[in-house]
This record gives sequence, structure tokens and C-alpha cells, in this order.
Amino acid sequence: MKATFFAAIALAVAVGSFQTFATATQIEVKGKIPGGVQLPDGFKHRALQGFDSQPGEITNKDGLKISYDIGPVPKPGAPVFGGSYSDWTKRVPEKDQRWYREQTINNQPVHLVYTKDKQLTVSFPKGGINFSCEAKTEADLVDALLITLSYAGTPTK
Repeated sequence: MKATFFAAIALAVAVGSFQTFATATQIEVKGKIPGGVQLPDGFKHRALQGFDSQPGEITNKDGLKISYDIGPVPKPGAPVFGGSYSDWTKRVPEKDQRWYREQTINNQPVHLVYTKDKQLTVSFPKGGINFSCEAKTEADLVDALLITLSYAGTPTK
């Protein structure tokens, strides 16, 4: 009985992992930038393989790397699973922030935080996406803001 139970669990995990892998692989093949993000000259996008979310990165030859992660937005009161969206800006303690801002852009809320150790995080709560990078210079910060704030997404109403 125990062997059958554990075999069934292993099969369920394997099937779930395969379905997630297949989804992530399709994202890799398409390689589309999420939400119509606009890239300045010299930047490249690469979709990455995720297990329970859709990660990717945007880079330039000067070393700026903007990582992103997309996950389903849980409905209020619904269970939260691995890979579900959570607002990364809310995780940064106030004592570590240089600044924190909230704004509405393209009819959706945007949360931004820039830390004392030069980490920029931009979260779109209705779009289910977080962007993050180390913005070492003012030029990095400007490029990162221009790129991340061009996210048009598909806000829920």
C-alpha cells in the first residue's frame, strides 16, 4: 500500500514538473519580452526556464542585468502556491530603502524601491511581474527605469 501511494505521488510530481517544463520551454522558444517591454539599443532579452514561474533577463554589454519573474496573481483569500506573484518591493525593510514610490502607469499600479546598496525593484501587482537589478550608476538606474516602466502588461480590472 505504501509503495503504491509513494509511486502515485512520484508520478504526480513528475507529470506536474513535465507540464511546467513544457510551458517554460515554450517561453524559451518564443523568447518574447513580457508586456511589450521596450528595449533601448544595445540591450538583449533572454527568457529563462522556470519551474513554477516565468523568469527572464534583459542585459547590455556594459553589465547591467535586469531580471524578471512572472507568476500568477492569487485572488484575495485564495491559497498562494510556489511561483505565485508576490510584491518584492514590500519585502525591503524601510531602513534599507533610499526611496520607495507607488504610481499608476498604463492603468495599473506600480511599486518601486531603490535600496541603499543600489538594488532597484519594480513590481506590477496586477501584472504579476517583478523586475530587479543592481543599478550601480545613474545611467544604469535611468536605463532600468526606462525599460521596466515600459511594461504595458494586461492589468486586471
